[in-house]
Amino acid sequence: MWPICKKELRQAFSSLTGYIAIVVFLLANGLQLFVLRNNILEFGYATLDPFFSFAPWILLFLISAITMRSFSDEFKSGTFEILGTRPLSRWQIVTGKFFGAFVVALIALLPTLVYYFTINHLAATTGIDSGAAIGSYLGLILLTGLFTAIGVCASSFTTNAVVAFIISLIACVLFYYGFSALSELPLFQNGADYYIEMLGINFHYQSISRGVIDTRDVIYFLGFILFFLLLTQQSLSKRWLKNRKRNTLWWIGLLAGLVAINFLASVFHARFDLTQEKRYSLTSTTKDLLRNLQSDVVIDVFLKGDFPADFRKLSNATQEFLTVLKDANPARVKYRFVSPDEDAGNGKTWGDSLRSAGLGPINVKAQVKAGEESKYIYPYALLRVGNQIEVVNLFLSNKPDVTPKDLNNAEAMMEYGFAKSLDKVTNPQVRAIAYAVGNGEPVDNRIYDLQQITAADYRMRPFDLNVFPYIPKEATVLLMVKPANGFSEAEKLKIDQYMMNGGKVLMFIDNLHAEQDSLSFKRELIAYDRNLNLTDLLFNYGARINADLVMDLQCDFLPFAVGGTADKPQYEFLHWNYYPLFETRNNHPINKNLGLVAGRFVNSMDTVEAEGIKKTYLLQSSNNSRTISTPALISTNENRNAPEDAKFKKNGIPVAVLLEGKFSSLYKDRVSKAQMDSLAQSGGFKENSGADGKMIVVADGDMVLNDVSNKQGPLPMGMNLFTMGSQYEYPFANRDFLLNCLEYLTSKSSIIATRDKEIVLRLLDPKKTEAEKSKWQLVNIALPFALVIFFGIIYQSLRRRRFAS
Repeated sequence: MWPICKKELRQAFSSLTGYIAIVVFLLANGLQLFVLRNNILEFGYATLDPFFSFAPWILLFLISAITMRSFSDEFKSGTFEILGTRPLSRWQIVTGKFFGAFVVALIALLPTLVYYFTINHLAATTGIDSGAAIGSYLGLILLTGLFTAIGVCASSFTTNAVVAFIISLIACVLFYYGFSALSELPLFQNGADYYIEMLGINFHYQSISRGVIDTRDVIYFLGFILFFLLLTQQSLSKRWLKNRKRNTLWWIGLLAGLVAINFLASVFHARFDLTQEKRYSLTSTTKDLLRNLQSDVVIDVFLKGDFPADFRKLSNATQEFLTVLKDANPARVKYRFVSPDEDAGNGKTWGDSLRSAGLGPINVKAQVKAGEESKYIYPYALLRVGNQIEVVNLFLSNKPDVTPKDLNNAEAMMEYGFAKSLDKVTNPQVRAIAYAVGNGEPVDNRIYDLQQITAADYRMRPFDLNVFPYIPKEATVLLMVKPANGFSEAEKLKIDQYMMNGGKVLMFIDNLHAEQDSLSFKRELIAYDRNLNLTDLLFNYGARINADLVMDLQCDFLPFAVGGTADKPQYEFLHWNYYPLFETRNNHPINKNLGLVAGRFVNSMDTVEAEGIKKTYLLQSSNNSRTISTPALISTNENRNAPEDAKFKKNGIPVAVLLEGKFSSLYKDRVSKAQMDSLAQSGGFKENSGADGKMIVVADGDMVLNDVSNKQGPLPMGMNLFTMGSQYEYPFANRDFLLNCLEYLTSKSSIIATRDKEIVLRLLDPKKTEAEKSKWQLVNIALPFALVIFFGIIYQSLRRRRFAS
């Protein structure tokens, strides 16, 4: 085998043919990746994904050119008969030819490592995911091997090298993409599409090129390499053997062996996700949901079209994730990508249908030659199981300016979105919220958005603690929002026993009376204690809301009169330190990948010792914050001068805390006989809760209320009435924070745990990329070319020296 391999290498590099083929391959890749429109530098991400997507198509031509003379020239020149007289078996001749061409192709791939070092150098902070790159290169090597086997086989059928090139090219295209194209035909959209696609090379290459090594894919490549080499051996044997019966038996045995090996590989297989964040690995929760599907799941994704680079990446990430979902249960999971401009079958486009359902598009700006162009993108997926439909929002942020970080967060939250939707359609359950009233809680238009956003997944009903003897167990959560009046001991006992019986409590409490409306009538107000009488109850559970106000340099804007006359004042938007903005620490699934949460006249919190209770801060102030104690004087004159930064020295003042564990009753050994009798209907008095008790306390009652406009009515939660329509308008993440809290309190902890996935944002450094763009374009075009020339010079020098000696 080795003498044949060396002979092939000498032939490839003794003439210009081999060098020209390699140079053309590298030149095509270099131009596509670094020079032409939508190149990898414009893409903005530190990844080689565009290379691994484009390279197979150029590899088709390179390998067909390398292998076209493998046997055809031997036949044409008559040297094949001479090969038959050498002490080599037909198998050694075939494998020698294969490895010779394979090594030439690998030499062509080696200079592409320049691309890796280039992107790594231009990366902003974290470089390329090395694990994913290793897996991708392994996929490219296996693909090279299979294309080489096909090319060598094609060369064994003809004496004409050009014909061999054409046969090899057509065969490689058909095996690489033909089955994928065939699977997209409507005829096979009944579940057979997945299995037809599995027959093609592209399916297995795409799997490995993501950085996921699956033994099924590896065995597929090795099995078909062996198949085409054996087919080549059989083709050569026809020149000496004429036994047709032996031929038929050989074919049957070969095909049966190939099918058996791949079947066993599909049953007994291992999968290794080499990516740093294990981004292509599903949690056990999602796997169980998919494994237990009783009906087909059909997913329509509307990320199809000509998008800016960031949303193209999100579309690719969605497709890769859905491929992983389908792999987990190929018989039940089906998906397709649909353009919003396509007909939905009801006389409307999909875009119009989505708008009608309240799923509006995102308007993003895309750079074009003429300047900027608006692109409307529908980042949604519709998940159908029977007659049930769930919407999966693939991009939760509705900020006007979309950043790479936002898109990266969307990618990290993808599994959670689909897992939650799957759980809803496969395990439907009614979750009830008891909205506490009777202590001055808002029941007007200020809770309009609260009612709207909870209506889809919860049944929220008002519950008066003064009227009913106990809180029913059917209420999954007791929601307390900005009570204004103090709680009696009887009411606190009901809350306490609801907790002891496994109920979950979510509190949004204002400990001090401080309202923005009061400042509209006078320039100053005193923030004073509401005397809610909840201190001992919360203290017993491990939390305390302080009688103070948090001030933060990271805050929202309000319009202030800075000049003009009394009749015509001049207003200017200034920071209002009493409206702090909380940037979460990503330390819990509730606040994972959450945007800024807006607060208004927020109190600080402490945690105190409580046996068996775990405390987790969910919201904290920025590095530049402070507190002022009661009685606190709040004045609009404070903004006439810039705040003294020296006073804002505190960091991470907690304002929201999650309490979990086994709670003990505040009323242990304190309950009267009358109270015991009233609690008998709910199962009697309990001294302790179960081990899975949960409670969230937020020291801001306004956080989940909405402003009300005289013209537009109730605004979305987290939207500032005073900045609406101005450059300071910003949709804060208050909605998401509330829904995440409810989700965590009411859902399976395993579903919420899927929010923990974190994907590192790998960006190119824009300044460095722009400054060094021309240099690196030249390097990635010229250096691979120079390496090939250098290799040629060294090879020819060694060859001359060898023959001279």
